[in-house]
Amino acid sequence: MKNAVIFTDSAEVKSYVSELENYGIAPNAQVYESLESFKTAIGILSPDVIIADDAKIKIDEFASIIIKCSWRVFKMGTMEIASKNHNKFKFYVSYCGEADKIFDERIFYKEIDEAALTDFFIEKYRKLSNGIIVSAIKDFFVKIGIYSNLLGYDYLLEAVSMSYNNKKLINSVTTELYPMLAEKFNTNYRNIERNMRNAIEISCNRGKFYEIANSVGGNFDVYEKPSNSEFIAFLVDRISIMK
Repeated sequence: MKNAVIFTDSAEVKSYVSELENYGIAPNAQVYESLESFKTAIGILSPDVIIADDAKIKIDEFASIIIKCSWRVFKMGTMEIASKNHNKFKFYVSYCGEADKIFDERIFYKEIDEAALTDFFIEKYRKLSNGIIVSAIKDFFVKIGIYSNLLGYDYLLEAVSMSYNNKKLINSVTTELYPMLAEKFNTNYRNIERNMRNAIEISCNRGKFYEIANSVGGNFDVYEKPSNSEFIAFLVDRISIMK
């Protein structure tokens, strides 16, 4: 998301918006206390998220302001928050673009406390993050010639994803990672190891692995194939660059 524009003069609402920023919900948030400056900011910034304090503006007026934004389609909702101080405040939210992956119909049009909403956003971001990681791994596999028809494809995909989320697994591939994969895929660890190694060898024999891997910071010798653990460790280390 690019940014968020907020209209409020409430210290409590500002405090809550800062909490949203911590979870990337309202990045680069700009708070306006003047309605005119709020309107101007929307027209100039075309933000992904627009938040207006119910105490300062009514829904009809909020909707008319949204129309002036350069985005053609916005989704809108009303959030009523029970704060840590046991006060309640309501604000209107409009969002589009990447924010559509974060906000959810379930959190609108009902009262919710800050803790529950924060938990919701954390879970949402965890799922989004995992999705981004898996997509990055798949993209890299395609580039180096590891396709989904290979038996080791799913094993490698899960191995890299699991190791990315739990770095300790990189140092215990044989004793922990293989058994975990074997249980997940209902097979034995020898089958996991063999098919992963076969997929890596096919990529290396085609010559694509060395070219692509070394272009993103790898240092692999074309005469030496990486082991399963080396391959997994490399992708885990470089995934932030590749995604």
